[in-house]
Amino acid sequence: MQEVNKDAEARRVAGSQKNVPICYQSSVEKAILQARKPNGNTTAIQDAGKRSEISSILNYTADMKDVQFLQPHCKPNIRSTAAKKQVSPQFKILSKQNRMLIQKVWGNEYMGPGKIPFFNSASVDFSLINNGKSEHQTTSQTSRRITEPKPCDGIETSLPISDVENSIRFRESPPPWFDSSDIEKMKLLATGSVIAKARIPAHGQVIKVGLSFHSPIVIHDLMGHCQEGFCGLIKRPSDLHEVLAFHLDRVLGLNRSLPVVARRFSDGLLPYRFTDGVARPVVWWDTDIQHLDDPNNDQNSFELSWFQYQAVLRQQCGNSDVPENHTVPCLGVKHSEWGKLALFDFLLQVHDRLDRHCCGFNPDFSEPCVEELLHEKCRNLKEQLLVHILVRKGDPSQLVYIDNAGRLRQPKENLNFRLLEGIDEFPAHAVSLLQSGCLQSMLLRSLHMDREFWDSHNGIKGLKKLVQIIEKRAQLLLDYILEKNIKLVQD
Repeated sequence: MQEVNKDAEARRVAGSQKNVPICYQSSVEKAILQARKPNGNTTAIQDAGKRSEISSILNYTADMKDVQFLQPHCKPNIRSTAAKKQVSPQFKILSKQNRMLIQKVWGNEYMGPGKIPFFNSASVDFSLINNGKSEHQTTSQTSRRITEPKPCDGIETSLPISDVENSIRFRESPPPWFDSSDIEKMKLLATGSVIAKARIPAHGQVIKVGLSFHSPIVIHDLMGHCQEGFCGLIKRPSDLHEVLAFHLDRVLGLNRSLPVVARRFSDGLLPYRFTDGVARPVVWWDTDIQHLDDPNNDQNSFELSWFQYQAVLRQQCGNSDVPENHTVPCLGVKHSEWGKLALFDFLLQVHDRLDRHCCGFNPDFSEPCVEELLHEKCRNLKEQLLVHILVRKGDPSQLVYIDNAGRLRQPKENLNFRLLEGIDEFPAHAVSLLQSGCLQSMLLRSLHMDREFWDSHNGIKGLKKLVQIIEKRAQLLLDYILEKNIKLVQD
């Protein structure tokens, strides 16, 4: 184990010596390492079942020179609140043969595109993280904690080597957190020709466009073209981080954001300011989103003040074991949706949804919430209206996230914790991934698909800094969950 410990030490991130990650190996791995010592000696394995399994695996790898690919698995220690930096594991590019062996050791199977393989309730050991309670105490499944998540098992997190001449690039198969619908929409947004355009009332800096894989064609009914799913919304260059938000949403398994890619336009049909050679985000246009008829409040599916929102959280709308003597309407949105939204918004510091008045942080004088005198209403909870609270007509129980660019440059000392107020549960699979230490590798792997976004941020050098900001916020969120003893739930 001394050699394994040296390897784990070598993978520490520079400057993070003060925070030692938790590294672990399965009993099967340890037995393999013992049975295949460099000097040829073996160590007796007491368990008959393990002895048989190790024997078959060693026979399978008889032609291999070593088993160095069996590296210890590390995750940040979220109990160390004094730690200031986190350790992210480095991932090797494994051969196909080695990946098959590792899957055989763990019994892990690839679940296919569109499914989230980082969470398997049948194989993960659930128990309480020590929050002042005995290890022998038990609780309901919804309040259990994941102590040893392994969300990276079976997922290729290394960056692709091939570099094809497309705006959206793939390897043999896309990352498993994208389904086939995501892929088709991303391809449409990145490569589709602009064949029609329309302005959005009261939104002069964005434009709706009809897209087509087959050009040139002429359409006379843009609305009908959009109903078929072939439209997008071109936004401002300052909104480019919506691309990162979309990939974060998919990596975390939330699946509430609309597909978005970065793109530079040269189509003559567009106004000049959209063809200046600067990368812009293009968001897929979803015609199923429910909007209010009020043109001054069309960015909501229903009116909701902060006061009503907190009441909805207390009532736990949609939970079957909660009595239905509600003081305010429940709106039809499942209670678990609010925890997903709060987690997502906190990591990105999207305040314009739950805290449009900037009541949870100190805004700059140039902020719209200050210029429009919204910040002055922070003392009156009933006048604080939420915006961009949207659902689909086909499924009003789930939220849809739009305008997700967030504030990635927001300093740690001025983060908006009000976004978490009233939340009593978070999605277990997303929290497990944040705890695992795999977020940086998975998110960079995902963002590499979008060539324009990747290149516009100076590649891995620039994007790694942004991802590390999200990782630091994730650590603060994990500390918050432990401090408040917030339960984790499976959807």
